[in-house]
Amino acid sequence: MRKTFAQILSESSSKQRKSLSAKVPLWAEIPSLELPTELCTQQCSSQATAIYKADVVTAASTGAERFSRVADLTGGLGVDSWFFARALKDIPEARVLHNEMNEELSMAVRHNFEALAKAGLLTCPISFAPCEITPPPVEEILESFKPDTVFMDPARRSAAGGKVFRLQDCSPNVLELLGKVFSHCERLVLKLSPMADIDLIVSEIESSFECHGSEVHIVGTSGECKELLLVVEGSEAKDEEQMRIFVSADSKSEGVFSFSKADSQGAKAAFVSEVSQIEMLFEPSAALRKSGAFSLISERYNLPAIGSGAHLFACSRAFYEAGFQDGKFEGLSGKWFVVERIDPLSSAVLKKSPYKGGKYEVSARGLQLSSEQLRMRLGVKVSSVDGREHIFGLGSDRLGNLLLQCKLV
Repeated sequence: MRKTFAQILSESSSKQRKSLSAKVPLWAEIPSLELPTELCTQQCSSQATAIYKADVVTAASTGAERFSRVADLTGGLGVDSWFFARALKDIPEARVLHNEMNEELSMAVRHNFEALAKAGLLTCPISFAPCEITPPPVEEILESFKPDTVFMDPARRSAAGGKVFRLQDCSPNVLELLGKVFSHCERLVLKLSPMADIDLIVSEIESSFECHGSEVHIVGTSGECKELLLVVEGSEAKDEEQMRIFVSADSKSEGVFSFSKADSQGAKAAFVSEVSQIEMLFEPSAALRKSGAFSLISERYNLPAIGSGAHLFACSRAFYEAGFQDGKFEGLSGKWFVVERIDPLSSAVLKKSPYKGGKYEVSARGLQLSSEQLRMRLGVKVSSVDGREHIFGLGSDRLGNLLLQCKLV
């Protein structure tokens, strides 16, 4: 039986609402929320990343005095704006501006925030504006609102729909707005693609205006690197090596991995010298890998690396257990594995694969083979039943090529 147009619309709306409820559980019990388009639901922040952003934007995560007037110039569905306002609700003079140039979406957000307020989900006062994000209207809106922090999440799609990563290719072009922003406040927070080149973005900004990147936050959830946040301050550039990098973790118990560029550049890694040292294996999270601070991970946590390019670390079981008992691994987000078997990665072992027919996750690191090619050469099925069984194929400049059969802790 063919579905009616009304049924299709109803099912589409139901999917959007389920998607939003999964992303933002605090909004899940509000049936009157309006969701104008499927795209705005897909593109909105998750609750976890919005809460983290609220800490950054209001400066709570750095221990500095809270900023109390935040202008969100690319408001969208308003998830970020609402969490900014929620973080500031106990400050009497606090205000948040939600700007969305799509008037239909702006009206829906206004309606939704009123519904959230009626449900007792109170925040600090929120102002609304349907403003174009170009220099003249931005100048007007900032002059009127007088923010101390501006937040922007520029769209990272070209007119043809392809992904872009450089700021001048995003919409709005942040580089064109820096003069207007810093004539009205001293602080800009940018949400960037997790694929963005941090050094390139900072260089573009600092060469366009007299300002400097002071913090980078690499935000990870569910084992993925979700977004980058760049904090820019409107003053003469400081020594770039003092810029702080913060790597968030899924679990609060894991904490945040924090360092300066100088820390990372000056760190010296230790390396595994014998295969017998590899009783446990540590694989950094995607967010931690994005930081590129592999030598610092080794130095700070006393974890020897397995070669220069594999980006995996080893230790004994006793060291692993003591590290968690003593809290030595705070800030270290990722996966730990018990190493059950180690073989040389050779054509002979591949030909008579001891793993053939088994179910394993397979990862190739520092090899000329891809993970999929290694899986096929080993003759194993796509994955283990629970995802806990794992085979790493490693190219180590210290130990040669290895196969490690592991079990996730």
